[in-house]
Amino acid sequence: MAMDTAIAKMVGQGKLPSCARLYGWTQPTLSIGRLQKTSVLNLPFLEENRIPVVRRPTGGRAVLHHDEITYSFALSKDFDWARKGTLNTYKILARVLLSALKKLGVENVSLERSRTRENLQACYGAPSIYEISVNGRKLVGSAQYRGDTFVLQHGSIPFTIDIHTYSRCFKSYNLEESILEKRVITLSEILKERPSYECIVKAFKTSIEEVLEVHVDIIYETPQELRKLVEELKEDFRVFPVNWRDASSG
Repeated sequence: MAMDTAIAKMVGQGKLPSCARLYGWTQPTLSIGRLQKTSVLNLPFLEENRIPVVRRPTGGRAVLHHDEITYSFALSKDFDWARKGTLNTYKILARVLLSALKKLGVENVSLERSRTRENLQACYGAPSIYEISVNGRKLVGSAQYRGDTFVLQHGSIPFTIDIHTYSRCFKSYNLEESILEKRVITLSEILKERPSYECIVKAFKTSIEEVLEVHVDIIYETPQELRKLVEELKEDFRVFPVNWRDASSG
């Protein structure tokens, strides 16, 4: 979360060009939306299973990240289409995501045209407008934040989801689990083989170039100024500790 925000801030300051980022997670981690209340969380379960909780800079509901492709776009508000509002940005970036998924072999992908309003805490419990589903089941969860000079959108595309663990992260876990089982689909259910990291990067790079008509350079090293800003921002997004046991015994 700190890295996504740091990149977006530097894009807004003109220190970086608009960026797309792909990354993953070393352990199951729950991210909650910018305004989501911690009172809905099942804290004893999270502590017992040492699942860290971070707060996203973007809105929406909670995602249990682990075995997934996580993407982010940090855009300058100077883009004409980015200035036209949240939904327009969602729609255009959804075209990039649709293109990339098709290049990876995902079929029957479609955009949601309406928002489901239910009192659920799990992001994957309900689709939102311009999010991506396959045969009516949600595949991609996305969230957006618009700053004064930048737009940040990020989201998750799961290879697998541990629905039991995901639902147990909330006090309302019985309801969450019953709905998640019906509404979620993962890449492992769709694809015969898991694509390599190189294939995923190539699919996104080509799709960005084709849809947005821009040139994309692939960069693996993090600039020093960006690393410094990430360190400054880290604590802003940590809700509960990375290692519960160490924190409780210290």
